[in-house]
Amino acid sequence: MERKVKIKSVIGILLLLAFIVYYCVTAIVDLVSLGNSKAIDSQTMEINDDGISVCGDFHYISDGPIFKMKHSINYLIPTGNEYYFMLFSDDFSKAIFVRADEDFADTFYNGKTTVEMSKGKGYTINGKVRELDYKIKHEMSDYIEDLWDNNVQVLSNGSEYLFIDLTVSFQCTLRLITAFVFMLCTVFIIVLAHCKSFCENHPGVSRFLGIATVVLLIAGILSMVYTMSFLF
Repeated sequence: MERKVKIKSVIGILLLLAFIVYYCVTAIVDLVSLGNSKAIDSQTMEINDDGISVCGDFHYISDGPIFKMKHSINYLIPTGNEYYFMLFSDDFSKAIFVRADEDFADTFYNGKTTVEMSKGKGYTINGKVRELDYKIKHEMSDYIEDLWDNNVQVLSNGSEYLFIDLTVSFQCTLRLITAFVFMLCTVFIIVLAHCKSFCENHPGVSRFLGIATVVLLIAGILSMVYTMSFLF
């Protein structure tokens, strides 16, 4: 029986370690990518591929979110929301979706009018280009069609519409925190499963580690569910 428990704990530890490595690697890769973003011009807005990071100064964006996607567990437990805006080229001939915080439009304009924005440097965008989710594409089909009818090209990679993800930096930080939480869980599980004499001699510590492991696992899983929804 004890052997089976140890085998299960080893499997659990290996799974946690694999997840930790995956989250750390993806977070670091995205952060490095942001640091080497491709510069794009607000007039030509040449973006035709996903998976790259881009940066540039822009002057026009939708006044507020044009789409809100809610995330939840089994439609019961809310885990977060995504907000999408539309970013325009200087001549309004091109547009691309942008995923950002709910109040991003206020941050973008910072109290300035569109005329003032057009005469100044603009707002610096730095994010990762991704393919737009099918659900959003379907929900926003009328909006996209109206843009095309008004001779506004909605940017795509040839098969799917694109969006610039401005939440990457925050999500990377959250992924690294989540990885650290699971690392603590791994250490606690190793102590509880493989340091039997220590746990018997320190029942208070053992009880604390058991409770802490459960709490951290729940927090880590909730954070994982939230961050996974922003990965793709």
